[in-house]
Amino acid sequence: QDGAALVAALGGLKASTDTMLGLRVLRLQAVLAAGRGKTDEVTELVDKGAKAAEALGWQRHAAETWEIAASHFQSGSGRRDPNQAVAYYTKSAAAWERIARPVKRLRMLLNTGQGHFQAGRPKQALEVFESVEAEGRRLDARDVVRLAAHNRSLWLQTQGRLDEAREAAETVLKLAEEAGDDGAVVRSLLGLARLASTQSRHEDAGTLTKQARQRAEKAGLVDLAATASLSEGIYHYNASRYREARPLLENALVWARSKGDLRMAFYALGALGALHGTLGNRSRSLSMKEDAVALAKRSGSVQVEAQALLSLTRDLILVGRYEQAAEPLDRALAIAEQIGDVASATDALMMLAVVASQRKDVAAVAELVARARKFPPSAATKPTLVTLLLAASQAASASKDFEKARAHVADAAAIIDEGK
Repeated sequence: QDGAALVAALGGLKASTDTMLGLRVLRLQAVLAAGRGKTDEVTELVDKGAKAAEALGWQRHAAETWEIAASHFQSGSGRRDPNQAVAYYTKSAAAWERIARPVKRLRMLLNTGQGHFQAGRPKQALEVFESVEAEGRRLDARDVVRLAAHNRSLWLQTQGRLDEAREAAETVLKLAEEAGDDGAVVRSLLGLARLASTQSRHEDAGTLTKQARQRAEKAGLVDLAATASLSEGIYHYNASRYREARPLLENALVWARSKGDLRMAFYALGALGALHGTLGNRSRSLSMKEDAVALAKRSGSVQVEAQALLSLTRDLILVGRYEQAAEPLDRALAIAEQIGDVASATDALMMLAVVASQRKDVAAVAELVARARKFPPSAATKPTLVTLLLAASQAASASKDFEKARAHVADAAAIIDEGK
């Protein structure tokens, strides 16, 4: 009965061979629809083909078909919807489980963790990353363990838990070295370099970046060599070696644009904008950072968009365009809170407090301070929280509320003293 119904659904195909061929045609049509960004067609074709395959017991075909829609919703050219991505990856994982393919199942579950994070469910995301990593170790599925540890490291960084993030990232590098995977090694070195820079370990960042570039060049990995060059340029900028930084950043931007790599172009533009700002060319810096925001929106990553908006608003505040900074800051804060990015949320709150201080809106500053203090202080958020409290103190002083101003300074001092 199922076979007859399926034959009818596929338009009159007459034999089981024809039935499988029809399902393959449906899957190919779904892939093509995804490439054109036709979300409604993707879901219709995937649901039809995967359900039919499951009814016939063809679980592998069903799993691979569910994955088409999942990938489309998570990172495809159509409408990004992390909740839909999670739903389809879960269906794919279930189909792989029915035919005892545990590693395939874990890969799909890992993708659900990424979807949970993108949908603003950081706690669920971490639970998935940890469980997949543990199950991967039990199965000795080292690639899965490496990917899960990588995602866990990124998650820990957004929460400001940088020492734990570093430990996870070092696990990723060790596994990549053991596998002899040059690409994974380079990416791991670059991840550790970014983390070292965040922790102000600039010499470590420089060493790791150089190692990554040399490894990529030796292995003939042109794309990764360009990425490493970008990171090296950022390192030179952080070390105030602007003459060395500029050509590396400009070359990275040219390469990224030639390849249509939006994410890399975004980072190169942001770094070049920061460099121009440091050298006093604020108009050039603002122009490049506005371009970076546009690229971030095109990339489809809300986390990258939040980073671009924060970078732009720092420049707007530096040139005194406070009111113009308010709207992008609100957007950046909404994104950061949605995805659980504590460090970016506290940065946005701090800059909104600066804007409110310029308006002499003491009540607004106090509210922003209260919101920021709901986040647990960490190595990544403490400096921002201290700055926020000092801004609140200045606003209170301007309103002659000296008692509140002294209280804010005392709170800032207490945070600085923590951990000494």
